[in-house]
Order: sequence, then structure tokens, then C-alpha cells
Amino acid sequence: MNKSNNTQHLDSSPNGEVRRGLQNSSPNGEVRRGLRNNNPLNIRRNPRNKWKGLRPVQDDPSFCQFTEMKWGIRAAIRLMENYIRKGFKTPRQIISRWAPPSENNTAGYVNSVAMFLNGKLGMDARMQRREDFCLLAQAMAWVETGKQLPYELFEEAWKTLTKKTLPPNLPAVANRSVSIGRLPL
Repeated sequence: MNKSNNTQHLDSSPNGEVRRGLQNSSPNGEVRRGLRNNNPLNIRRNPRNKWKGLRPVQDDPSFCQFTEMKWGIRAAIRLMENYIRKGFKTPRQIISRWAPPSENNTAGYVNSVAMFLNGKLGMDARMQRREDFCLLAQAMAWVETGKQLPYELFEEAWKTLTKKTLPPNLPAVANRSVSIGRLPL
């Protein structure tokens, strides 16, 4: 086993228990789909979404493919903002919407994210700050891909959001301003 391809990860069992271990990039040694697609949170394709940074040719039948990792992360953060506008205000609620129990082990996903965050962001805290979005996206990307991506990559993605907005019921914070209307993709 090539140690340079191994990543520390958490694996959640069907009953929601979380296990720590080492795993190759994938069972057959290939780069995981979310990393290959520059889409570390595995955003599904939807013809209505015209994300910035999409590859001109989308040859993955299920998931978006981006030209750079920052664009995939940017799309994920934008989706989180949209979830907040729809009433999903905490990391636990966002994850429950992102990875619903009908398709995922949501409890295991929440537990894995909480373990990764190690108290930096409470699972029932309201999402309000840039750091909240970046930390949650980083933790979710780790659960989705098994690889810890550098926090600076999430900061870079945040900076690509051209229209800085928050839902009307959340206060504006540093580097953010309140705006009304549809969020640009």
C-alpha cells in the first residue's frame, strides 16, 4: 500500500457508529470521484443550475464536473446559503438536507462531520459567519472524499462569491452584506 495515497478518514457504519482508519483513495486505488470531478461535496447535476466554473463537457452522468476545485467548493457553499434561506439553519439541518436518510446514513454523516470539526462549530449552531461555511464545507468534503483538503482552498472559494449575501433573517457579518433576491450561481 502506497502511504502517499492513504488518507485519514472516518467511516460510518450502518448503525451510525463512526470508525477511524486509513483508506486508499478508493478500493481500486483510483482518485475518488469528487476529487476527480473537482466537486468534493458531490453536487448532483441539475440542468437548471449553471454553476460558474463547470467544465464545458460534462461526461459524468450524475455529478457536476468543475474546472478547478475552488469552483466545486463555491457551488457547495452557494447551496448551503440557499438551504439557509429555505430554513435549514444549522450544520445538522444542512447535512440532513444534503444527505437525506432516504439515501444516506445521515446520523453517521453528522457524527463524522462533528468529529472532524472537533468543537470548532457546533452541530446545532446557526450558520452565520464565513468561517462557519468554510469549516462545514471542509468537513463535509472530508466525509465525501476521505481526504482533508486545505482550509485555504475553502477561503479561496468563498472569495469567488461575487454577490455576498445572507438570508434576510441572518445578520450581516464581516465581508458579507445583506441582499434580497435570487442568489447567482
